[in-house]
Amino acid sequence: MFLLLAACGARSGIDVVAHDASLARQDAGACEVERCNDVDDDCDGEVDEGVLQTFFRDVDGDGFGAEPVRGCSLPAGAVTEGGDCDDTAPDVRPGVPEICDDAVDNECDGATDCDDAECGCGGVVLEPEPYSMGSPPGERGREDDEVLHVVTLTRPFWVMRTEVTQGLWERLTGTRPSYFGSCGDECPVESISWFEALELANRMSDAEGLPRCYDLACTGALGEGCPDPTEVPGTWSMCPGSFQCSRAEFRGLDCEGYRLPTEAEWEYAARAGSRTAFPIGDDIERVDEIGWCTSNGAGVTHPVAQKPANPWGLHDMTGNVYEWVWDGYDEYPAGAQVDPVGPFGTRTTRVIRGGSFAFGDFACRSANRGARRFDMRENVVGLRLVRTLPAE
Repeated sequence: MFLLLAACGARSGIDVVAHDASLARQDAGACEVERCNDVDDDCDGEVDEGVLQTFFRDVDGDGFGAEPVRGCSLPAGAVTEGGDCDDTAPDVRPGVPEICDDAVDNECDGATDCDDAECGCGGVVLEPEPYSMGSPPGERGREDDEVLHVVTLTRPFWVMRTEVTQGLWERLTGTRPSYFGSCGDECPVESISWFEALELANRMSDAEGLPRCYDLACTGALGEGCPDPTEVPGTWSMCPGSFQCSRAEFRGLDCEGYRLPTEAEWEYAARAGSRTAFPIGDDIERVDEIGWCTSNGAGVTHPVAQKPANPWGLHDMTGNVYEWVWDGYDEYPAGAQVDPVGPFGTRTTRVIRGGSFAFGDFACRSANRGARRFDMRENVVGLRLVRTLPAE
């Protein structure tokens, strides 16, 4: 045996023992199918080959590990799920929602903050100041409900850079309600009711440990109530959703969780300091430079942030999909307003803003207003979230 080992090159003592044990089992006719038991059952000179399991050391105890460990059974301190990109932080692991603007890849998908579709490409902080809301009488495409008036906003607020995406919606709700679902995770979610938009805002707040801004009493399932367009294509564009709320109360503008913008906040953000029909001027022939409207939308949604942002860094405030805001629909009140919210009363209609790929280009003007029933799902209506920030 000594001469054989010297001729074949150095082998470890463990290899020698395993080799000798294999020969002994082979001589005894005891070879069998390899099992995970630290024995060379099949007498091929290797132990537990092809049957070892892979586990992962879980240092932070969050149920996901990083360092692989091979063995026959689950070792102490190990788990079956890998993929943890920071095994020292229990809040960082696959499957959690991405927290925007914290410079951390929370869900371990390789994308952080603005690079992650779930964040709507991060957000922009806007400082409040008075502005002229509505449109002047001479603006092309102007509607009677766009009476020009001065609005003063008094609270700084954060605005999502893009519309809420299908990827973010699915992550927070587990559903994919969009009529244009095949457009993909980075396309705006649509076919969601105003009630569902409020629920999404609450879930976003929950995911980031922020207070909920809406007190809701609702029944029914999110994303249901309309035919499945993948099964019966082209059968609907608007229908009532099954998610219905008997109570939907707003906890006020001082709530620091996620919420829908007020109509006044939305137009302030869309205008980005402009006083013209569009953020880039009054020329409707240029609308395709900044948004997806009828002239270039091709009847479908498009991935967010494909068009240049407005001067304040916000994408798709012009076209792609309409966006729900908090306010009930009515004529503007007379005179200057401070932080306007509402009105509501017994109204069942809520304001939508921004125009879409399927409506006339004039509907993409910053001042244009639309309205839908609060329980209706339509494949041209989505949402964008905001947050009130504490004044410094």
